[in-house]
Amino acid sequence: MTCVGNDAHHVAVKTSPHVGKSEDLKCDNLGENPEEYERKLEELEKKLKEAEESRKKELSEPPKPLTGKTGSWPPKTLNEIMKVEMVQDKSAEEVEEIWKQHHLHKDGVFSVIKKSDFDAMMSNAGEFPTFIYALPRADGYEFILSQFSENNVYFTSLQMFQMLKENAQASLTIAHFTDFKDTKGIVLMAGKFDEKFLNQMEAVNLVKQMALFYGTDSGERRHLLAAFNNSPTSFNHMDVIEEYKKIRQKVELFA
Repeated sequence: MTCVGNDAHHVAVKTSPHVGKSEDLKCDNLGENPEEYERKLEELEKKLKEAEESRKKELSEPPKPLTGKTGSWPPKTLNEIMKVEMVQDKSAEEVEEIWKQHHLHKDGVFSVIKKSDFDAMMSNAGEFPTFIYALPRADGYEFILSQFSENNVYFTSLQMFQMLKENAQASLTIAHFTDFKDTKGIVLMAGKFDEKFLNQMEAVNLVKQMALFYGTDSGERRHLLAAFNNSPTSFNHMDVIEEYKKIRQKVELFA
């Protein structure tokens, strides 16, 4: 870290590029007093460390679960959606078809994920539990924050999270059920969204983006996950938009 300028050295420290505000520190005439320079530098490093710890703490708390006429979401067990014992003797293909038929005419999102894809996603989620996605809007893009919490994933507007922190309510919550992961090699996924903030196509878009960033085909996109979680000062929100443009056809194909 260096100070720049002549008469008055000025350092702009962005304490939290994701959820915080910029803070300015002035270092006047530090070149004339090495001891004072070291002291200021230590203070600066301490503030940066505290800011990063604060950012991680803020992002560690997922948004509030969805509540409403359908009850709270996500459910604690798969049995709240389907009777697990009734399909224990079914094949993976049969369970997938039952899951599809159950959700086909319901509001929400659903999928059946291969064990290998789920394991890859959760491995990345263990390292990089939070991320933001670009969601197209009429006037540009809105950033949506996602947070993994065990087998659930919570999505909420980044702007809403900046204002309300842990009190922000999720606009989309998805749950993964691993009851058949080891026996049939599949994981069942279902999610619900808040219609005040998202429609079904937008919810599907976010789920597809998550699969591309966290799944087995994450590739170069994994660098963005790492930067957001581990190197916030080097993270550039515009990189997410540029990446979205590359994958746009994949995530906007609604089928």
